[in-house]
Amino acid sequence: MKKISFEQIANAVEGTFINRELLEEKYMNRVIIDSRQVINNDLYIPIVGERFDGHAFIKEAITAGALCVFSRSKEDVPQDFPAIIVKDTKKALGRLAAFYRQQFTIPFIGITGSVGKTSTKEMLASILGTKFKVHKTDGNYNNDIGLPLSILSLEPEAEVAVLELGMNHFGEIDYLADILKPEIGMITNIGVSHIEFLGSQEGIFKAKTEMLPHIQQEGLIVVNGDDPYLKSIKPQYGRRVKTYGYGDGNDCCVVNYQVLGKGKQKMTVATDRGIYCMTVDYPGEHILLNALGGILIGEHLGIEKENIIKGILQYEPAKMRLNEYKIGDRLRIIDDAYNASVDSMTGALKTLSALKETNERSVAILGSMFEMGSYSKKGHEQVGHQVIKSRPDVCILIGEEAKWTYDVVRCFEAEVIRTYYYESVEAFLATIDDRIMDHDIVLLKASRGMAFEKIREALIRKFEVE
Repeated sequence: MKKISFEQIANAVEGTFINRELLEEKYMNRVIIDSRQVINNDLYIPIVGERFDGHAFIKEAITAGALCVFSRSKEDVPQDFPAIIVKDTKKALGRLAAFYRQQFTIPFIGITGSVGKTSTKEMLASILGTKFKVHKTDGNYNNDIGLPLSILSLEPEAEVAVLELGMNHFGEIDYLADILKPEIGMITNIGVSHIEFLGSQEGIFKAKTEMLPHIQQEGLIVVNGDDPYLKSIKPQYGRRVKTYGYGDGNDCCVVNYQVLGKGKQKMTVATDRGIYCMTVDYPGEHILLNALGGILIGEHLGIEKENIIKGILQYEPAKMRLNEYKIGDRLRIIDDAYNASVDSMTGALKTLSALKETNERSVAILGSMFEMGSYSKKGHEQVGHQVIKSRPDVCILIGEEAKWTYDVVRCFEAEVIRTYYYESVEAFLATIDDRIMDHDIVLLKASRGMAFEKIREALIRKFEVE
């Protein structure tokens, strides 16, 4: 972390110092919000949540070696310990991150969208990493706590930063983008994730585009030009707009795409700077879509075509995002159960079809999609129609909302697709021996709250032991 004085920190967060003299010529090591992770010379910021209050652990943080703490009241801090008193510790965290971000002149890239943020971040980091030292969001640290922490973990030697912006409600992207002030902003798509809180896809579009006014003057906006909402975005306030997609007319356009089998894909892409031909060893047509925006950003930042291709070839999916587990020659598991939406369900089912070998039986284990509000029934029914179109040999639906998917598949394709429904993961696990067989390829796809990792772990135990 770059050296910043505690005087600067107090000014940045509009805080009041107590015992300032104890911090003369001292600098913090890291910013930490979990007292259990504190080590010597950290700054501890206690966050107040719905079910917890970090102020209760200030003494533990001090014992662990904290150099200074934030607090809403000096009564929460020992009398002889240095602290910065602020009205709201979470907002102070954001102000500190905004100040720290301004200490860097490197390109900052903000990524948002209904689905694909993390995969796109990883793909872009892989491309940019062929030329720059890249700082990126750790995991899915993309909310009003995670994004500031991601910025505050930025090391002095970083040459470019790639960060996710997530949201559930209006105003959240606006808040995060004001902290980040990206040079480049990218929006992957406008789906129906979080429609429960935003009312409609038009509302989601409005919320996601809250980032645009915060992109630096003469900056770049990169969007999925196949998306009917995003393709309407025009250049504004000196910021250019570039589009990518499979459709003609995009600035980065797929000329040819082929599934080669065994997880391999081949794609030819055209931009105004040349033709890119790539054969990759990972599955998922929608994963390659994430590479297209990365090509445009790579070109913008001066990366040569050979290195852009190298970065795409080196990409590795994040955990629980189209990860393949192969148990000898007995079973293949495609784990894509980190989150779920109609779009990502569609992409995962297409991937299952593409990966299936002639000697395998394809099994789609699909769970409920959460945070869809009044759109939930329609969305789950749309997934049912995609199941019918993709034609897995077996479809297993789990969860209360997934019953709508089951009803669609059962009515239309009961004789073609063996279809089963379970109210819970535990209910399915009780019958796993009857449902999953040798030489199956199994897709796991559901919202994170369905805890489908229990199914993955049970399958690994079953086929490794036998």
